[in-house]
Amino acid sequence: MALKTTLLILTSTKLYTCRITHSNGTVPALQFTTHQILDFAAGHDSKPFIAVDSTSSTVCVAADNKVYVALDETSSTSFSQDRVTWRTLNMANPITSIACNLETVVVGEQSGVIRLYFDVFKSIESNRLPAEALISWHQSPLSSLQFSQNGSPAFSFQN
Repeated sequence: MALKTTLLILTSTKLYTCRITHSNGTVPALQFTTHQILDFAAGHDSKPFIAVDSTSSTVCVAADNKVYVALDETSSTSFSQDRVTWRTLNMANPITSIACNLETVVVGEQSGVIRLYFDVFKSIESNRLPAEALISWHQSPLSSLQFSQNGSPAFSFQN
C-alpha cells in the first residue's frame, strides 16, 4: 500500500507542491515529485504569506498588495497541482497577514484594518468582486489572523 502526502513549499517568490509517496513493498521507498504552481516574483518586494484550509483545498498567498487565490478544479479535498487556477485580488494597502476558510478570505493590512471577503470563489468565477466587510479595531499592522474551529474569523493579533 502506498501512502501519499502533498506539501506546499513557499519561497520568497514561488509556491511549489511536493508530492511524497511512500511505498511499503518488499523494499520501502520514498518518491518525491515537485511542481511549481505559482510565481509571484514580478513587482514583489515584501515577505509572502500563505493560508491553507485543508478541509476545502483552499490556498491563498499574499504578497505586497495582492492576494492569489487557488481554485482547485477537482472535486476532491486533495490539492491537485495539475488542476489549479489562480486568481488575483488587488488590495489598496500592503498585506501583513492572511487566513482562509472555505469561501472566506480574511486579510490583515499594515494599517490595522481587517478585510473579510465572502463567497470568494463564486465571485471570482463570475468576474465580480467578492462581498466585503471591514473591521477597524487595531491601530497597528496585524501579525496574525486565525479562524476558530467553527469557521468564524475570531482571532487577530498585532505586534
